[in-house]
Amino acid sequence: MIKKTDPNQLRLLAGLLAAPEEDSLSVLTELSEEHTWLREPVAELTEVGLPYWQAEHTSLFVSNYPKTQCPPFESAYRGVGGMGSAAEELTLFYLGVGLKADDDMPSDYLGTILACAAWLLETPEPIDDALWRELWEKHISNWVPRFANAMMSMDNCLLLYHRLGEQLLLIMENDKGLPENETR
Repeated sequence: MIKKTDPNQLRLLAGLLAAPEEDSLSVLTELSEEHTWLREPVAELTEVGLPYWQAEHTSLFVSNYPKTQCPPFESAYRGVGGMGSAAEELTLFYLGVGLKADDDMPSDYLGTILACAAWLLETPEPIDDALWRELWEKHISNWVPRFANAMMSMDNCLLLYHRLGEQLLLIMENDKGLPENETR
């Protein structure tokens, strides 16, 4: 039996991609009470401190010479000729379902995509199967496993990001991104 995608889990994973701030460790500590897979990463983050965490986040997701190690953007994984088109497609997708992406973040940022998927799962009306499949199959499942594996293969990477990769892969492998009204 295929488990159903949990919108709260999608939002949690989206949040873990965000740049760490002053209150991030206390928020993660609270979350680790319910999400036990966060307990060891919280202990590690307590030891290394916020500046190290911020530097690791920047190195993995934002900027690192000669290239960003694990860019959390679909465009980075679409290959030659695909740069930019994912963001344009997702902007149109968001508008089509009545959402607008944050102006400070590209539309193809994984955090934005996961937040959209969570929102779709929580709409009162049943999810349109074609819309869901477009989002999940075209804009999530075709690149997120590569992104997750890239994070998990990084030497000396914070445990938080290894666990984030594991959780993303669990959703890809177990849940298949199916909304609650979907059966297979």
